[in-house]
Parts: sequence; C-alpha cells; structure tokens
Amino acid sequence: MPATVVLSTCRRRAACSRGFSLIEVLVALSLLGFGLLSLAGSVTIVTRLVDRGRSSGRAAFVALGQLETLRLANLASSGLCGGSSGGSLTAGDLAGWWTATPTGPSLSVVVEITGWRGRTRVTDTVSTALPC
Repeated sequence: MPATVVLSTCRRRAACSRGFSLIEVLVALSLLGFGLLSLAGSVTIVTRLVDRGRSSGRAAFVALGQLETLRLANLASSGLCGGSSGGSLTAGDLAGWWTATPTGPSLSVVVEITGWRGRTRVTDTVSTALPC
C-alpha cells in the first residue's frame, strides 16, 4: 500500500487557523463606526440645506408673482412709469414690500420678502427692470 504524503504550507498553528483576530474585528468596527458618524453628520447638513432651499424657493415664488402682477399692471396702463411707487405684500408666513422707480426708459422694481428660516429671520431680494 502506497504511503500518502500530506504537504502543509502552514508552519505555525496560528497561521492555519480560520477566522478573524480580535484586532481585525476591532479595526473593522471602528472604521464602520466612523463611517456611520460621518453619514449622520452629513444627513443633518443636507436637511438644513433642503429647508433653506424650500424657504428661498417660496420667497422667490411670491416675489416673482408680485413682479408679474406689476408687469401686467404696467402693460395695462403706464401709470407706474409716471413716478415712484411701492407697497407691501403678505403670503402666508411671508411678508414683504416692493418699490418701483422709473429709470429712463424702464422701471426698476425691487421686491423684498422676509420670512423665518428656522429661528433666523431672513430677507430675500428680487430686482428687475420693466420696460415703460
């Protein structure tokens, strides 16, 4: 009967053991924890930026609506080009004012909308020139 020869590439018993060492597991867990903490921090920043974008978008929508109203009023009658005028406006929790000043052949219109962004009061400004 022929003898079988078993060749082993492991010279030490620890090198042949299967699984992970305690240090490898701790390093993997610390890397995973660092990644999760970074992700949690970025979620709060993204949430804040989305809220800021939403409130700026609402303010821009209200301001552009007021600009469109003034444009239509200016086209219907050239009364706005005769002198400076202004007014206030409200839309929900947003408040603002507008001013129209004739500047040569055009009407310079500035609309400012003030609202709350979190606990901070913020004013967004939209300005344009309308033809007289």
